[in-house]
Amino acid sequence: MNTEKIERFFVELTSKVDTAKREELANYQRFFAELAPRLETARALEVELDRHLARRFNVLDYVRTDELGLSKILADLFDPKGHHGQGTLFLQCFMEGLGKLTDWPDLSGRPMSVEMEKVITANRRIDIYVKMGQGKATHCLAIENKPYAEDQKDQVKDYLKYLDKRYSERFFLIYLSPRGEGPSDWSLPAKELGQWKERFAILPYCTVDSERDLDPREDRPDRFDDFLLSNSLADWFKKCRQTCDVDRLRWFLRDAEVFCQRSFGGQTMATGCETKALRDFLLSNPENMAIARAVYGSWPAIRDEICKDFFDQLRRRVETEVKGKLSKYAHDMCFGYSYWGGRRWADCFWLYRMSWRQHNESSSRGRTAICLEVEEIAPNGWLYGVRCPLAKERLSDHDKKL
Repeated sequence: MNTEKIERFFVELTSKVDTAKREELANYQRFFAELAPRLETARALEVELDRHLARRFNVLDYVRTDELGLSKILADLFDPKGHHGQGTLFLQCFMEGLGKLTDWPDLSGRPMSVEMEKVITANRRIDIYVKMGQGKATHCLAIENKPYAEDQKDQVKDYLKYLDKRYSERFFLIYLSPRGEGPSDWSLPAKELGQWKERFAILPYCTVDSERDLDPREDRPDRFDDFLLSNSLADWFKKCRQTCDVDRLRWFLRDAEVFCQRSFGGQTMATGCETKALRDFLLSNPENMAIARAVYGSWPAIRDEICKDFFDQLRRRVETEVKGKLSKYAHDMCFGYSYWGGRRWADCFWLYRMSWRQHNESSSRGRTAICLEVEEIAPNGWLYGVRCPLAKERLSDHDKKL
């Protein structure tokens, strides 16, 4: 092939590539131009539906939903003497969901008590403590509620040892975590996990979609696979709602189910009407689906770029403010951030002074710092505050004062 033919070949190829790129760009422009008015219509419909049905109203938006608040909701629903008036109905639904407790006696007619913050050895406190029966026939269902906080040193290990000593084989400990994460080695050493296979299980607040960035197994080592229950707390709220005949309770249980899905299940910020409008638009034309798949495939990289840029701008802004308004501390002030693709607790911005004490014993970072962290799936949830690597019980009076 002579030089002239080679040059002509590449000119023709470049022209074809440029034409293909222009056509692809035009398809993207058409896609979003047609989608935008559909979404505007869907949002207007959502506003009108809210005015008549208040579909997005949720009572849990107005009550305490920290660890203690959520534990109180569960304890009240478990309590046969609770104001809900349903006796053991809700507790029975929960026990059936565990599956592993088929050898436990029937709940009906047995003396029962439900206690929160049960104090055990070394001033440990079990979040929810349900006793069933009396004397040597007493069984115990215990729940360690971990929606937000990290474990303390030997925390779950101490719970299991206490329960085993007191109840032998007549107890079961549930580790309630956002998406099925298990306790850390700091709390329950991996080498000791196997001995509790019939007495310990992990229950997620909500199961999530199977995409990699929402997969609960991403943050849960394989050793927990045999301990993860197939259902979730959201599933339990749903089952209670379907079993209960009281409208007022069903409304509350539905709100609790939605709260779990929204707070821990990685739900997107799209409304129901938006989702339906998107679905109808995408399914109306195969070309729309192809473009949507390309956009979906690009989203993690776009999200990461936005979040990294946010952290970088935040670091520069805080550094400028500190040097300007707190100049006497600026000489030993450190700033930084880490970003790992939106993983819970892994993505964090921090600042601290080098003069602040370094803690050598730590389950996390070794120095007290002011932090902004990803609480849920980025960029949907964040929290900020002072983070100390030591548990409160291990802080000296000087540390607490600082």
